This record gives sequence, C-alpha cells and structure tokens, in this order.
Amino acid sequence: MFRSLLLSSPIVKFGRQYRILLVFCLSIFFWQIFDGIITYFTPIVIIQRGFSTTSMGFIIGSSSIFGALLDFILAKVLKGSNYLRILLIVLGISFFYPLTLWYSQNIYLYLLAMFIWGLYWDLYRFVSFDFVAHNSTPEDNYMHFSIINLFRSIALLLAPLISGLLVSDLVQFSSLLLPSIFLVIAGAFYIILVSILPAQHHHSVSIHTHRHSFSWLHELKLIKSASRRLMPIFLLNIILVMFDSTFWTIGPLLGTAFSDISDYGGLFMAAYMIPGLFNTFIIRFLISKFGKINSAFFCFIVSGIFLIPLSLIRQPFLILLFVLLSSIINTSSWPAVSSIFTDIIESNPSRKKEYESLNDLSVNIGFILGPSLAGLLATSSNLIQSISLVSFVAITLASLVYIFYRPQLHSPATN
Repeated sequence: MFRSLLLSSPIVKFGRQYRILLVFCLSIFFWQIFDGIITYFTPIVIIQRGFSTTSMGFIIGSSSIFGALLDFILAKVLKGSNYLRILLIVLGISFFYPLTLWYSQNIYLYLLAMFIWGLYWDLYRFVSFDFVAHNSTPEDNYMHFSIINLFRSIALLLAPLISGLLVSDLVQFSSLLLPSIFLVIAGAFYIILVSILPAQHHHSVSIHTHRHSFSWLHELKLIKSASRRLMPIFLLNIILVMFDSTFWTIGPLLGTAFSDISDYGGLFMAAYMIPGLFNTFIIRFLISKFGKINSAFFCFIVSGIFLIPLSLIRQPFLILLFVLLSSIINTSSWPAVSSIFTDIIESNPSRKKEYESLNDLSVNIGFILGPSLAGLLATSSNLIQSISLVSFVAITLASLVYIFYRPQLHSPATN
C-alpha cells in the first residue's frame, strides 16, 4: 500500500515525466560548478600574472571572438551531430582549460586558453537549445529553460563560495585542479542520460547543419536580413550577456577592494546569483500577466536601475543588498529571452539556421563587449564604479531598443 501511494505521488509522477530533463540538468549542474569556479579564478589568475585590468578584460573578451569564428567552422565539422555528442565533447574539452590557463606565461598562451574556453561555451549553447527543442513543445519550452536555468543558478551560486574555500590570497595550481571532481560527476550523469534516452535521440540531426562558411560579411547580411520581430531580442540578448559578463569579470576581483571582509568577491557573486533559484516560480506569473517580451525588457531595465547608485555607497554589505535586489528583478529576463528565441526559430523553419546563427552571434558579441568594457572602466575608475557605469549603459541601450521596436514587439511569437 505504501509503495502504491509512493508511486502515485505527484513528486514521483513529475520525476517520471521529466526524468530526462532532470538527469540532463544534473549533468549540466556539476559541469557548471566546475566552469563557475574556473570562471571565478580566470580574472584573478590573469591579474596575478601582472596584466592590467584593461588587458585582462580584452583577454577574456577574446574567448568570444574565437567563439564567433568557431561557431561556423564547427558547423562544417560536426554535421549531423546532436546534443548528446556535443555534450560529450564539451565535458572532454573543459578539462584542458584550467591546465592551459595555469601554464600560460605570455599573451599567446592566454589566447590559446581563451580559444578553448570559447570553444566549449559555444558548444554548450548549442546543447541547451537543441535539448529543449527535442524534449519540449512551444507551449512549455520556457519552463524547460527555467528549470535548466534553476540548476545553473544553484551551481553558479555555489561556485564562488567554493572558490573562496579553495583560495585565500593567490590562486594555486591545486585550486584549478580540484574543480575537476565536479567535471567527473557531470560525466557520470551524462552516462545515465545516454542510457535512459529513447533511441531517436541518439540519431537526431543537428540544428546547426548546412551553415555557411564564416565571414564577417555573411554575419552582417544575417543581421540585416533578420526580421524586425527578431532584432529587438537579438539586441537585448547582447545587452544581457554584456551585463552578466561584467559581473563575472569584476566580481572575483572585489576581494582586493574590501580586503577586510573574507571572500567578499564570493559573497558578491553569491548575491548576484542566488535569485536565479526562484526564477522558475516567478517566470510563469510574469509571462502570463505581461507576456514574454515585456517581462524580459522591463525586468532587466528595472534591475539595472538598482545598480547605478552603487558607486555612491561605501558600506560593503549595503552594496550586496542592492545587488541582491537587482538580481531578484532581473532573474526572469534570461528564460524569457531564450523562450522567445526558440518560439521564433520554431515558427520560421525555413530560416532556422540563420536565426540560430544570430542567437550565437548575440552571445559572442555580448561577451566580447562586457569584459572589455569592464576592464577598460576599471582602469579609469574603481571596480564598483565600473559596475555602475556598465549598468547605466546597459539599461539606456535596452530602453532605446524597446522604444524603437515597440510597434513590432507584440507579435504572437514574442508573447
């Protein structure tokens, strides 16, 4: 009797219905802890080796320049691959990034490390979109993105806190190797995922096939030919990624700005990431009330307003409070934007490859601009002021995009 009650419980039913999603999320969860720790250490290691904040920003931004180039090269090499094969490649390549980062002694080796970083992140973006496309419907894809983002947010909340335990003043070689334990656990869940997936998932065709060879002229043509319905989402995604990458570039360095508080950089990043734990519960209400596009824009703009006064605040824990409030509001922007991209792609199958290319391009542009702008501003102002300045720039751009494209923002695919 107890067994029958247990099997009929809502939790068990949910687990059966979404077991593929849950196992996928667990693999991504442990991989994201690994990557979050390494991401946290990256600006510290570069500064530790004597580079300026400006150079550090441009070095980190170069990873997405490589990502933009690799996006189209890999499409030729990996024709016919699906998210299972690409996820395996992501897990394998990730192991080499911390090793290359540590042994880099000059700008060329750092660029090699950024090449590896850009490679596996470009592949991961494909994995998440392709997984949701195979395992959800247009009506519930935003929930799949929300659940994936929930697991990623938990991982990115834990990563800076674990980083603080692994390093005191300087990053050591052992600090870069220990996170590989999480990579091994991610691999174990990958094996479980492969074992429970239906046979057709092992042979599905990649959504990245038949892309054109890379050229900047082709990229400009893609942007020019994008429908007015897609363009505001393309631009908002650039701004979101620019904003997020600023935090991950500046946040780990804040320990030097508030050296009297143990692991302040880790606390700062935790305050930025913790609201992501609740976006699954918030996003459904916001989208049903205001639509996907309004939720994405307004949440981001309001959240940025909370960060502009940071440069005037001298109390470190009050800064954490403002960051926390900002992130609570912004937490729904990401799944809303991802869901809109997926809706538009699925409603325009003839232009699927071009729209997928534009999504990847928007992420790469944002991650080039964010670290580069953050590093440049941090050289001429302090670290907290640079976050305020980037926030001002970001919400100004987002507001202009919303105003300019307002007549086109209420089509069915974007609400």
